[in-house]
Amino acid sequence: MKQAIDNHIEKLLKIIKGLGTFEPTPTTSRQALAETFKCDIKSEYFLYIIRTDFMDSKVILKQFRQFKDKNKESYKLSSINELDKFNGVLYVGSSASLDSRLNQHLGHTGKRVYSLQLNQWFKKITEVEIEIIPINETYFDILYPLENALWDYHRPLFGKKGTNVNSSRHT
Repeated sequence: MKQAIDNHIEKLLKIIKGLGTFEPTPTTSRQALAETFKCDIKSEYFLYIIRTDFMDSKVILKQFRQFKDKNKESYKLSSINELDKFNGVLYVGSSASLDSRLNQHLGHTGKRVYSLQLNQWFKKITEVEIEIIPINETYFDILYPLENALWDYHRPLFGKKGTNVNSSRHT
């Protein structure tokens, strides 16, 4: 089964590379990421993967749950996925407004939007990496299947897999 998934992801990654340039952002501090994504990023749609090099999921989940318990009324936070093995991927999503969506995940805006709010609770972690895959509007019909395939492959610690491929939802 894993081999079949790996083959499927390999094919999808070839498709993605054909859709536009794939330029992962370099690993950098949360503050630098916040400054980077306050700028206006132009493209129709994006897929993104948020990772960390801090591999202790128990510490990450403890910090997240403590913040969530203290701020239930103030913040809408991403759901937790129970994993057998953590690979460093925190979240897989898509958006038409990348700068806005990443600022929500970084914790600078959007208390009432389901997001990670990393800057609010991710205190022991100093570095994250965000891989960005621009998707041309022509390929919008495959945006959610691609997002779901990346979600299945990476099994992120947070967020949920998209269910309605034809919706206008941006995660």
